[in-house]
Amino acid sequence: MAKSKAENIIAGLSMEMVVPATPQEAEAGDVVVCGRDSYFPDDIRTFCAECGEAIVHRPHAPANARKICVDCAHVLIAADDKPVIMATEQTMKEVKAFILRKKGAH
Repeated sequence: MAKSKAENIIAGLSMEMVVPATPQEAEAGDVVVCGRDSYFPDDIRTFCAECGEAIVHRPHAPANARKICVDCAHVLIAADDKPVIMATEQTMKEVKAFILRKKGAH
């Protein structure tokens, strides 16, 4: 599946832009950026709070933050000259494990 323009922009964000977040800081966040594809068996399927597109998020995602798709996140990021992008330790561990699994599959 081809990536959308927004997915390419999000993918181009440098890791230096990602701020480590405690679970409490994550809970205070405004939104959780969610993907379209499911990579874990316990992913939660829902719909983007902005556009209604089908998305998935992890079960440990902050409960009160709006879940939005990558395209809607791009709009928010583009409108903010200094967006704060946070990731919890749990999220980073899962991303690392996913990347390592993918590398091993090739």
